[in-house]
Amino acid sequence: MLNVRVLGPVEVVHDGEAREISGAKERALLAVLASDLDRHFSVDSLVDELYRDSKVPDNAAAGVHVFVSRLRRQLGPAGGETLVRHGGGYSLALAEDALDSRVFLRTAGLGRELLQASDPDRAVLRLRDAVGLWRGRPFEGVSTQVTDLEADRLIEVRRSVFEALFEAELAAGRHREILAQLDQLIAEHPFHERFWAMRMVALYRSGRQAEALRNYQQLRAQTIDELGFEPTPELQRLELALLEHDPRLEWVPGVRRAETVLGLTGEGSAAVRDVLGPIACQPYLETSTARALVGRDAEQKVLAEVLDPEGPRRLRAVIVTGEAGAGKTRLVVGAALQAFAGGATVLVGRCDGYTLGAYQPVAEMVRWVLEQVPADELVAKVGEAAYGQLRHLALPHESEPVTSLYGDSNPNELYEAVAQLLRAVASPGRLVLVLEDAHWLDGPTSAMLRYLVRRFEADPISLLVTERPAEAAQYSPVLDVVDVLRRTNGLQEIVLGLLGPREVSSLAESILARPVTPSVAEALHVETSGNPLFVVEFLRHLVETGAIGSTAHEDEHDVVRTTSAPQSIRELVEQRLRRLDADAARLLTIGAALGREFDADIVRLVSGLDSISATRALDTAHATGLIDGVVDVPGRYTFTHAMIRRTVYDRLPSSERTALHLSIAETLEGHSLGTASQLARHYFESAAAGPPDRAIASGVRAAKEAQRALAFEDSLEILERTMKLVEARGSGRDRVALMLDLGDAHWWAGDVEQSQAIFADALELARVDGDDALFARAVLGRWRNNGAATQGFSASAPDRDLMDMIEEALSGLTEDAALRAALLGRLGIASYWTTPLERRREIADSAVALARASGNEAVLLDVLVDRQLTLWTPGSEAQRLERAQEILALARKLRQSAREADCRAFEAVDHLALGDTQAADASIRHFLRASTYLRQPFYRWHAHYLPALRALMRGRFDEAESLTAAATDESELFQPGAEGAMMLTGLQTLWLFYERGDLDQIAPLLEGVADTFGEIPAMNAARAWVAAETGDRERASTMVAELAAADFDVIAQTDIAWLAAMCFISSAAATVGDLDAAARLRTILTPYVGRNGLVWVGLCCGPVDHYLGLLAARLGDQDAAAAHLDDAVALTERMDALPLRLRAQLDRCRVAFARAGDPYPVGEVLAEVRAAADRLGMRGVVREAESLQADLSS
Repeated sequence: MLNVRVLGPVEVVHDGEAREISGAKERALLAVLASDLDRHFSVDSLVDELYRDSKVPDNAAAGVHVFVSRLRRQLGPAGGETLVRHGGGYSLALAEDALDSRVFLRTAGLGRELLQASDPDRAVLRLRDAVGLWRGRPFEGVSTQVTDLEADRLIEVRRSVFEALFEAELAAGRHREILAQLDQLIAEHPFHERFWAMRMVALYRSGRQAEALRNYQQLRAQTIDELGFEPTPELQRLELALLEHDPRLEWVPGVRRAETVLGLTGEGSAAVRDVLGPIACQPYLETSTARALVGRDAEQKVLAEVLDPEGPRRLRAVIVTGEAGAGKTRLVVGAALQAFAGGATVLVGRCDGYTLGAYQPVAEMVRWVLEQVPADELVAKVGEAAYGQLRHLALPHESEPVTSLYGDSNPNELYEAVAQLLRAVASPGRLVLVLEDAHWLDGPTSAMLRYLVRRFEADPISLLVTERPAEAAQYSPVLDVVDVLRRTNGLQEIVLGLLGPREVSSLAESILARPVTPSVAEALHVETSGNPLFVVEFLRHLVETGAIGSTAHEDEHDVVRTTSAPQSIRELVEQRLRRLDADAARLLTIGAALGREFDADIVRLVSGLDSISATRALDTAHATGLIDGVVDVPGRYTFTHAMIRRTVYDRLPSSERTALHLSIAETLEGHSLGTASQLARHYFESAAAGPPDRAIASGVRAAKEAQRALAFEDSLEILERTMKLVEARGSGRDRVALMLDLGDAHWWAGDVEQSQAIFADALELARVDGDDALFARAVLGRWRNNGAATQGFSASAPDRDLMDMIEEALSGLTEDAALRAALLGRLGIASYWTTPLERRREIADSAVALARASGNEAVLLDVLVDRQLTLWTPGSEAQRLERAQEILALARKLRQSAREADCRAFEAVDHLALGDTQAADASIRHFLRASTYLRQPFYRWHAHYLPALRALMRGRFDEAESLTAAATDESELFQPGAEGAMMLTGLQTLWLFYERGDLDQIAPLLEGVADTFGEIPAMNAARAWVAAETGDRERASTMVAELAAADFDVIAQTDIAWLAAMCFISSAAATVGDLDAAARLRTILTPYVGRNGLVWVGLCCGPVDHYLGLLAARLGDQDAAAAHLDDAVALTERMDALPLRLRAQLDRCRVAFARAGDPYPVGEVLAEVRAAADRLGMRGVVREAESLQADLSS
């Protein structure tokens, strides 16, 4: 039997014998296919996956077939029937128990069910079987888009399985036995409160109350110091329970007490306590089920199972698709009402294709909760900051924005605020969310829903979604949500077809309240095609016209067949509209232009009618069934169906439609009603009616409102529409100003290439127009993408054109201090490689002084960050760390997460240079936290490079390799071919080769870097080091001599790579025995003792003391060599940098050989070094240790 294992390195097991798959592409192909057994991968998709990190060759498709053939041969006799072809693609035909990831999920599910059934002992066995299948990171050694996504998902599931496992262990009374394993998991997940809570309960039950309380204080200090907030209220209640010896904490055989009563350690987040509520049923639910639901028994059964409160306590979702009028809403709403009657909290959000604003369906849910729950109660549950986010989301025109106009926005803060609200209002049983008309879902709402799905994957939440397949197939945001739901294994899909004659008959009888004959039902089915809405509207029309009455008559069949049956709802609506008086028809037309729902006051103001006449007219329209009042919202109406609204709107001639939108916009603006996005929509639609000035101004305001709402894609869309108006008008200055906003919006949306192109065009236009201020802003925008702090520095020659542009912009500005300061700040960075330090200091100091004088704190923050980069030199770490405090304080004040992330990256590098890895790790955690709030691939790729550097230092080489690959992928998404990212990838890969002993790979990598970036100053230092390490002593000796002849000044001492380069040359000089060079280098390096050599976040070559020890040993000063190497070993021990420590210890053993009477325990240390190096896979160190051991033995 053939089995595939992916929970670790990808491998195949045939009849119990493991088979290695040779060939990287073949392994990747197997991993991709195993990532989803239910999917048939097309050849094109396989090409994308297999060549993810490289250029796609012209014959890639043919190559896929070759890889398939090779893989089949390696799979053995079962290869042909296992790797099968489907049309133009391939899939794996494996049994469920033949793939370890599927076995893991199934076994874990069985364990959870046993735990839910209060059988903890058997649950433990199943759950331990599940986690025991893991051999490492899923798909280890393979990195493609689908395998990475699946690996991340499996890792999250594994963490939740451990939660369930420890809950079962606690319930079984094995609290003492799990303490050690909990310690290990807490070390891996230091802020995972559920693990902490379980450990506290386990300690308490073990008679160690004081230690349990100290655990709480330890976690509290940790979260306050490093994250800036208190533990959750649930954990605070646990502390109180510990203090009060709450009897619920005691273990009672077979009873899950502390785990569920306190709502702390239950499976997922299922145990919600002290919820707000009950939340009343939204009126929309009660007004959406008037029509009978027929022919949907099977679908209702599926929904009932999903909403069953006794079902699995995890996220479950149903997506109901069908054409307009198929009955999706009635099916879903009916099920939701039954859940509400059973005690569930139900919230509804509806999407609308006619609204520019983001988050509409979520805002509707939040708005209802705000109406139902007193503000003080809600603030007590979610906190003031989250409450402010929620209020601005739901009521933007009634609340102040929670982010500054030009500050960056943090979508995760809003997402988490919504998550807290949902948890706060959930009933103890379940929470049901209804998302209506998801085919209109916008991008920002899709992103929020994907976050919430992952956030609540293990919570008792049901999500009911309706959509029309035709629109959804053309509109991707809802498809992204569906993809995430499918990966949770909790999604069921219902396709609502049209009704058959029997169902049409049942529906007609429910409407007419009497039987109908089969021939009449058949005629209705033919005329309506079985669309439930058409059936209802058609029958209502027949009744209203008197064609059919309350009693049956023999010619009903002919009446149905011969009456002017509507080809669509339009004809029915038109007939009803014609029966309205002019005032009612006018008000409905205005309402249709406003949207699905509208306010009576607004349509009255636009129409010019007095209050009495408007009320009478709306009552008339209501009586026709075209509109209905929104329950509990006086003065607000809704069209009874979206198709009705659309019919009313579409019947307007184009000129009247334009004039109507202009009238609405002027009314809204004149009475300070509506949001900026609503104003923009109406001004956009009315732009043809006159000068577009107001439409342009409202578009700019709406774009900024969208940015404040974290809807960067919406902001971009609005600006693009605004740009069309500006271009039509032909105003040069307005066009350039808007181009700057558009370039900025593209940058925030992650499209750097387009952003740079727009800024470049704007720059030329501003230059032609002679507008100095706009030219300066365009230069700053063009430079923004190259000068953001975490990119570090250009890897090669400076951009002379850009420096010239900055100088040109400065020459045209004489009075604008803020703009001049910003330009000077960027000029300092641009001149880093070519300008002496003192001149750069003058530029940076002038920029800071100008910014302070201008009073513009945002510009001051920018130039303070720029100064950190401009003045970056080895040995100045303490000064930079001191200056960082002002940057952090100002970044927090201005809510500039981007600048905080920049500063944290600087801090991390400086702390690493000083050997303080504890402080560095804290800075990295702060950086990761800040960067997650920024929807910027630019920061995301640094969020991989920084941890990759630390993984290299710790000896976690596989993890480092994976992180570096992920960083490279992120950079390619953001800015393909970005120099900074390519250089960092090259540096981390180089050091990874060195640590693993793959020395033959380093020289080609260096030459590849040189070919890409040119001859950068530190390149020859690295070449000399590589030559010495690979045994090419002649070449190494020549290169060291050439560098020494120039007194090593070929590399500027202010260069960011200078200290690491000096370390590399020192190693080479010591190896080849160049005593003159060694003596000079010893003098150069001595001022930097106690530090590490780093190249930004690319690599850390270890303590300077290590290289001083090598130089001293070569010069015959063995005592100094021993002292330096002892210091190097001590520093690497403090840093938890095992690979660097092993190398320092190895060289210390060499010194001990040459140093008479040295008490250093060479034999013991060599044995330790060899064993540790072998464990880490450091083949070169293993060989050197073995050689020294042989010398020692002889």
